[in-house]
Amino acid sequence: MADQLHQWAVTCYECGASVEFYCKTCANSLCANCKEKHVQSDETLHHAIVPYVARANASRHYCQEHPSGDLVIWCETCSCAVCIGCITSPRHRRHTLVDLDVQMNQKRIDLQSGYERTKDYYSMWQTKLTDLEKTESNTEKFFKDIESEIKEQADNICHEVRQIEENKLHQMHDAKHECDQKLHRQRRTLECNIGKCEQDCDEYETILRSKDAVRVLEFDQTSIQEGNILPPELQQPIIPLFKAGEVDVSQLEAMFGGFLISKEKVRQGNWKSAIDRKKMGYERLLSPRPRSNSLPSFPTKACIIETGWMTSSVIVCVGSGLGWISTSKSNLKQVNKAGQVTNKINMDFAFCDAILTSKKDVLFLDDQENCVRLWSCEGNISILFHLDFKPFGMCQLQNGDIIVTYRQEKKVIKYSVSGSKVMEYDKLQLNRPWFVAQNGINKDIYLTDKTGYGHYKDSGKVLSFSESGDFRFEYTGPIDVDFAPIDLCSDVTGHIFITDYVNHRVHILKKNGQFLQFLRIDGPSLMNPCRIDIDSSGLVWISEHESKKVKIVPFN
Repeated sequence: MADQLHQWAVTCYECGASVEFYCKTCANSLCANCKEKHVQSDETLHHAIVPYVARANASRHYCQEHPSGDLVIWCETCSCAVCIGCITSPRHRRHTLVDLDVQMNQKRIDLQSGYERTKDYYSMWQTKLTDLEKTESNTEKFFKDIESEIKEQADNICHEVRQIEENKLHQMHDAKHECDQKLHRQRRTLECNIGKCEQDCDEYETILRSKDAVRVLEFDQTSIQEGNILPPELQQPIIPLFKAGEVDVSQLEAMFGGFLISKEKVRQGNWKSAIDRKKMGYERLLSPRPRSNSLPSFPTKACIIETGWMTSSVIVCVGSGLGWISTSKSNLKQVNKAGQVTNKINMDFAFCDAILTSKKDVLFLDDQENCVRLWSCEGNISILFHLDFKPFGMCQLQNGDIIVTYRQEKKVIKYSVSGSKVMEYDKLQLNRPWFVAQNGINKDIYLTDKTGYGHYKDSGKVLSFSESGDFRFEYTGPIDVDFAPIDLCSDVTGHIFITDYVNHRVHILKKNGQFLQFLRIDGPSLMNPCRIDIDSSGLVWISEHESKKVKIVPFN
């Protein structure tokens, strides 16, 4: 038993050295060096320190079974403190016994560790609460900003409407002034002749009342009769008619702007504020709202070219008023805006897309042999490189790389001109990627992504991302209106043109995704627009799916 008791060494609470003293006040074992520091410290200057062997009365805890015995041993088996008398009794025989101070020191170490962990958890929870409060504050500010922008946009539109009203009223007042002048001239003529007739009638009445025969006989009425003329026909004023235009609510809503909620989800538990998310490259909670004060442009006359092919003709603009148009799955015709054919390309392969290179050569996307082919201006056709899957659409970046979309595999891959794979845009949440284009101003990439697979009328969205794959924005069209994007392109100012198959429209966006207006044309409206491109003079070339026509519309 003695050996069992002496196998535990009691060490100094501060440094772990051999124990010589005991502090009754803080109930800690101390070595000689730590005892000197203990009594010299201002905080422990008045603590009661005794030799370790005289510590028996320090704790003032006595055994209930042996009132005269001090509790100096800890029984780990029973989890209780016992005295010397208890450990000799049969009750604690063969139990694991530890010196009370040793056990207390170990317990203090465990408690200190638990205390530190609790403080760490407290700090983390406090940090999360601070982040949440910051997020709440930023969210409140964002929604106040949105409210202000909505009211500002409403004021802008109302201001433009009032300006139009003022202009129309000015036109109406000018027309009314012209009518009033014409009526006033007729009034003056009538009143002048009426006054003369009244004067002549007075002369006649005077002569008729006269009894002087000579005066009556000498009265000459020739001048009066010559002055009597029939009044002319009244000239009716030309009053303009005001024909009120139809109020297009969807046009107003699109011009007003809408909410685009980001579909990038923050990982659960990652409580990041909107500012932090913006710094990390996340999309803002609400996409930028339109600030354009301009109303839609006036309709412009469209030129119409018959393609003779009842499908979505591929369009590749070459220059000012000149473009390639597919007339079948294996033929291209180069036509001017008047519809005159200037060149032809007849291939022995089928293609699903075509683009123009900087050297005016044409790249074809062969969806039968799964390859990219090059047609040179000299008329030579060669295979540039092969692909792993059946392609659907492509575009060439300014640095020469080629992006190919794979509708069935839901992939978008960038290749070098030699055909080596540069990168795959696998971070995009794609469903059915269709056609792709690059903005020449900010070099961002735009992609149409459909929810369905096999038909043009399936709804979809437009995604924008950088060359490195960083998400920019998502456009889903006006609120509460089905949006079926097909093809897209950009002009020299960075505006984005998107064909909408279901709504028979072309959406025009700013390069940051803000809606600008719908493209409007004079004459027959668009019917199921599909492929689109813009030439260097600003003419918009649009192919219609079933009409066998390509319409060329100028855009200012």
